[in-house]
Formats: sequence, structure tokens, C-alpha cells
Amino acid sequence: MPTIRFRFTTGVVSATQLFVGRGRPKFFSLLVAQIAEAVKSAGVDFGELYKDKTFRKSIQQTFEEFKRWFFEEVVPRNCIQKGDLFLIALDAEVDTDANTTRFYYDTAEVAVWRRVASPCGESGECEAKLRECEGQLVECRKKIENMKSLLS
Repeated sequence: MPTIRFRFTTGVVSATQLFVGRGRPKFFSLLVAQIAEAVKSAGVDFGELYKDKTFRKSIQQTFEEFKRWFFEEVVPRNCIQKGDLFLIALDAEVDTDANTTRFYYDTAEVAVWRRVASPCGESGECEAKLRECEGQLVECRKKIENMKSLLS
């Protein structure tokens, strides 16, 4: 049986979505689905591979390694904070002879979307700020009209 390489991607997710969940975290469904697709396209029976305890243990180890790598290297390097979204893509491998999975972290690409806090603070403050801006807008419109009348 072959060794199959493929590109694993998380999609755009938060750390909570990826690593925490009811039952199994989203990471497992993403990894298993992408392995299944890669293995099937190589003509290997994914069902037989998945039945093997060594393979399932390897997926669990891959998850633990990925989580460690993410929190120890990716988070500090990219200044990821609570609420930020990210996408990670990296090369992965399934060895169908040894029934193991592996990530190549040196090929990783990380994109981060920052959560932006409201510039107004609390909701009551936002409403006050909005009223203030509306008042300034009315004043600006009056000034523009006055300037137009002076020019004509």
C-alpha cells in the first residue's frame, strides 16, 4: 500500500471551534474527512484503514501534536487572541503500511483574521456616540449649504 500525501486545511475557524466540542472536536472530523478523500482517491479502502486501532491511535497523537504546535508556536508567532479566526494549511501524510498519520509543520501556512472590538465600548456608549455623530453631521450639512449660498 502507498504513502499518501495531501494538503490538510482547517478552513476558517476559531481555536474553540477547532479544539473543543461536544464529543469530538471539529479537528477530528476535518482530519478524518480529508484523509478519507485522499485515501479513496489513491484507491485504498478507507473503511479497512479506519478499523485499525493503530490508525485511530495515530489520529489521536496527530491531534495532540497539532494542538501543542498550535498553542506553543502558532499562537505566539501570530499573536492570536480569543475570538480571532484563522486558517491553517499544511502538508500531511498517511502511511497505509504502518497505518499512521503525520503533519509536516515546516510547510504550514497560517492566515489570521483579527476580532475587532467595538470602538464605542458598551452599548449605551455606542448610542451616545451615534447621537453625537448625527449632530455633527447635521452641523456639517448646514455649513455646506451656507458655503454653497455664499458662492452663488
